Formats: sequence, structure tokens, C-alpha cells
Amino acid sequence: MRTLTSLVAAMVIIGAEAASLPWPFDMKIVSVSGGADELRIVTTGAQFVFHSGTGEVDLWQRIGAQRQVGTLALGARALRGLTVASHDGEQVKLQTPRGLALTVTNDSVLRVEANRALTLDLRGDIKPEYLHAEQYGLLALDPKGGLAAFPIPRLDTHPNIATTPRGFQWQQALPAGATLLVNVCPPREYNWQQHAGERIVHQFPTELQPGLSDRPLPTDEELVEWRKWGNVLILHLEFWDGFGIKHIKPRDPVRFRQVVDLAHKLGFKVLPYSSTYYYTPAQLPGGKYKPDAAAMYLEEAKWLLDEYKVDGLYWDGEFMDVLQSWECIREVRKVLGARRLYVHCTTMPLPSTHLYCPFINTWADYLLRGEGQRRNTVDPMYLRYVVSGYNISNAIGELCYDTCRVTEQVCDQALQANVRLPYWPGLQHHSGVDYFLHPDEKKTFQEYYIPRADHVKSARDYAPLAAAGKKTRAARVQELARQDVTDREAIATYVAQRKRDVPSLTAGNLAAYAPGLCSDYCRRREGPQGLGYPPAYATDQDPNTYFAIDGLPQWYAVDLGPAQSISRVWLQTYFGDRRYYHYRLDTSTDGKEWQPLAEKMTDALSTQQGDTYTFPARSARYVRVTILHNSANDAGHICEIGVYH
Repeated sequence: MRTLTSLVAAMVIIGAEAASLPWPFDMKIVSVSGGADELRIVTTGAQFVFHSGTGEVDLWQRIGAQRQVGTLALGARALRGLTVASHDGEQVKLQTPRGLALTVTNDSVLRVEANRALTLDLRGDIKPEYLHAEQYGLLALDPKGGLAAFPIPRLDTHPNIATTPRGFQWQQALPAGATLLVNVCPPREYNWQQHAGERIVHQFPTELQPGLSDRPLPTDEELVEWRKWGNVLILHLEFWDGFGIKHIKPRDPVRFRQVVDLAHKLGFKVLPYSSTYYYTPAQLPGGKYKPDAAAMYLEEAKWLLDEYKVDGLYWDGEFMDVLQSWECIREVRKVLGARRLYVHCTTMPLPSTHLYCPFINTWADYLLRGEGQRRNTVDPMYLRYVVSGYNISNAIGELCYDTCRVTEQVCDQALQANVRLPYWPGLQHHSGVDYFLHPDEKKTFQEYYIPRADHVKSARDYAPLAAAGKKTRAARVQELARQDVTDREAIATYVAQRKRDVPSLTAGNLAAYAPGLCSDYCRRREGPQGLGYPPAYATDQDPNTYFAIDGLPQWYAVDLGPAQSISRVWLQTYFGDRRYYHYRLDTSTDGKEWQPLAEKMTDALSTQQGDTYTFPARSARYVRVTILHNSANDAGHICEIGVYH
């Protein structure tokens, strides 16, 4: 048996330890100046200029580039009489005589509390390379930075983003009581010293069942071997109770202390597993959280940090509530100080793989994204604008490659996006997926990725990779455009062939093979023809195909051509399991003005027979289905729709 001394002596150091890193989260309110006509608030990452005469707020970026990224117009009279109500280092609270409350926070967020209905007009002054909008909000980013906006609660419909000569425009009605968060990106500087000096190792042993392993902590020999490839150690299963955590306490306190002590001697920082998402004491029935959820979690986190002298926390997910997640991460950062926070947030706190909150992410040292994402999803655009935090949140982005896997191409594209690959040793098989490097991938990681990653230690080192990444993304955009044309042609060919073979499932169906409009649809390279789940599948007279769309609520409308008299609608939602949908039906003669037709808000299960609605005859060209809820997941599915005279 080798002694501890010999084990320590045998280790290979990957580079100089990033000892006593400067506190990287010095986000603050820099200054407040101006008067009644123009008020200027400067944060570390942004400048907000309030014009009381026009009701507009200019949004300026200060890090990554110094430029105006947009303007938020709240209405000509909205900002009249604007005054500072309070001011400290973390936030500036503003108010108007009409009761409009605004707050600017040190993480470069403008928070608008609508005490009455507002029509916001967000005008972007950049041409974003990445523009992604859902009912939860908007991200508009380019390589230098950008902005984001999030309405709370989420919108009832998909936002309509228009392209303008200057950039883009989003006009949206906000009801009384709603909140709008506008974030200028990035809120702080990128920490190149930390990027160059630290590399992550995930210890996630083989499970006997979810959350349980016969050896949840690493051996001394494993720690020594892993130190060759990283110096930030993530310990997973010692704290995980499966899908639900009652307390963040180690199962074997004695062995856990031994692992922490040896890891520290070897030069590791130790970050044990934790999770606000799975933290059951903070949860209420129905997916909500207790009002003091952040404080409850914080108390346990303080105990863990103090009792075992670990170097930070690894979060597996966040509260699925933007405001509570924001509160929690800010408060945890105060407790952590310069200790590390590493957050896995592929789909949290928003239920989306492509929309996230930079102002929340910025309080983390590291972000982990990509879990469950196939290789066609983890493309250059996803890597640069979802996984990478560079000039967005400026947290360091790490790729979870459980599904996309590690190849030389993935390594190259990750480096071009300023994304890092953590080292994942072992034989961890979870939920049918390998959370470890296969032998050929380990060779690629060690011999191909590591030498190239070691050369990137500053913005200057990254610049040529960034230029290459821009070209790679441009090529990808062209490839997707060609693919989109091919897909449309393939769908048209499929519909024409199907129409010849099966004229209609039922006589007199005006919707048979009619074209459809939709807020969006699932474009994943899957489905019956490998074309995703387009609107054509809702009228192709085949109940085995279906139109699908993620992120409810969403809508689909069948176009009957010329307006005509209708008196019956039949709708078949997905019925392959015991699920139900809530939805609304509307009709329109012009696609602009809509008249309610019917709704289903009961929990009656979907069936093969579908739902039939009869009504007095009315004129309609469009019949729209707005899917509000799915009991199985956050997606909408329409197998078939029928419309009859």
C-alpha cells in the first residue's frame, strides 16, 4: 500500500494554482447623477439613462464594448417626476408620482414594476447574431455582449420580434402587476486568471440506483490520478438522495473529511454536490416554493461550508422561479465570498434549453450546460451563446457532453466558443447515458484538447479562436438555411404524395391538407421523416404523425383559404399515454381579429376519438388552437384537426 507521502509526491501538476484569486464579483452601483429631466445610473457593466420627457431609458453596455445596445420606451408620461427613493451599493430604487417603481441593480438589471397596464417598446441597437425569444423572454447577443429581457409572469403568447434597420424591436403589452427585467450584458469582467488556473474534475461514481452507490467517494489513488487533469473536484453522490434532497449532509462524515483533507493536500478545491432545484424542504405542492426558500437553503449551505471547510458548492439546478433563483444566488454569493460556485443550469430557472438569465448566471464562477443535448443541438451557435458565458454573464462555461460526446470537432468548436470541457473519469452510467469519457474520448481529451486549452490564458490568446468561431458559425447558419429549404421541399413532397393516397379521413373536412401557421415548431432532426414536427402534420390525415411545439403556451392555426361558413371543429391531441391538454379555440376571417370559439380546461384525458365542438355557423378562414397546458410535459401536440361546414 502506497503511503500518503508517496501519493502526493507522485502527482503531476497541471499548472500554477490560482491562489488567492481577486474577488471577481465586485459588481456595484458606480454612480447616480443628473436631475429631473435626465437621470443617469452607472453600474459596473452598464449605464441606464432615464429621460423623463420621452419616457425612454437608454441602455448602454460598458464591458466587452462601450456602446448603446438598446432603448426601453415605457410611454411618454411614464417617467415624469422620476426621483431616487433609495440608493446603496447594491441597488437604486426609483419612483414616480403615478406609482411606477423601477430599480437598477448592481448586476446591470433594470427592474420595472407595472402598477398599471403598460405597453413596452424595447428597441435593440445591435444586430444580434443570437436572437432567441420565447414567452419567458428574449436574448439578443453578439460576440461583444448585448441585452436580455424577461416578463414575469411569462407571456400568454410567443413574442413577436421585428427586424429593424438598427437591429430589432419588441412591442409588448404588460398587465398591471407584471414585472419586467431588462439586463445589459455582461454585468462584470471575465476572470481570465481563474480560466487559466483552474480545471474541473467531476467525480460521479457508478450508481446502484438513483442517488446510491457502493462507493460514493473516491479512493486516494483516484484523487492522485485525477489531479493530473484538474484542480477543482466535484463530489456528486455523497450528498445526492436521488431526485430529492432533504439535507445537504454527507452520508459518511469521517470518510468525507478524509477525502477533503487529502484533496486539499493535493491542491484541489473541493465543491460538494448541492441543489436548490431538488431541495425538497423549500418546495410547496404544485411546483411552487416557500416564500423563505432561499433562506432555508442558505442555512444548510452555511453549515456545510463551515463544518467541512470545503471550497464552495456545486449546484445541480436552480429554483424554477426567476425571482427566487436570483435572490438565492445573490445571497449565497455573499456567504461564499471568493469561494467557488459551479451551477448546472441546462434548463433552469427557465424551462428552456436556449433561454437563460445572464444576471443570475453572473453570480456563479462556472456554468455547466448541455446535458441531454444531441450533437445536432450542440452546434457552434449553441456553444457560443448558450454554454459559453463570455461577454454574456462572464461566468466560465463548461460543456456537459453526456449526449453530444467528445470528438476533435467538439473540442475545436468548444475552444472557438470559449467553452471548456471538464474531466469526467470513471464508469458512471445514469438514466441510460454514460457520464464519463470513453477510452478513445479520454485520449482525445488528454492529447488533443488539453494542450490546446492550455494555450488560452487571456483575451489576446482567445482572439484568433474567436475569429475562427465567427466563420464556423456563419457556415453553420448557411448550412441550416440550405437544410431548411430541403426540409420544406421534403414536407411538400410528403404532403402531395399523402394527398394522392389518402384524400381525407372524413368526408367534408375543409382542413384536410390545408396549410398551417404556428408560433414555432419542433425542428429536431427526428420524427417520421426526420424533419421534426411541422404544422403540415396536423392536417396530413395520419394520426400517427403530429405537430409539436415546446414551451407552452403556443399556438397553431389552420388556413382554410377563402373565408367560408363553418359549424364544427374536431381536434385530436396526442393520445399515446394518460395525459390531457388544456387549450382554447378561436376563429378569424383575416388573421388579425379573433373570436373565441371554445375551450377545454378540464383534465379529461386525450383519446383517439378526439374532441368535437359544434356551434352556430360562422365565417372563418383561420381556426386557431392555443395550447395552454400538457399534463405530461411542457410541449403541445396536435395529431389532427378537422373543420366542417
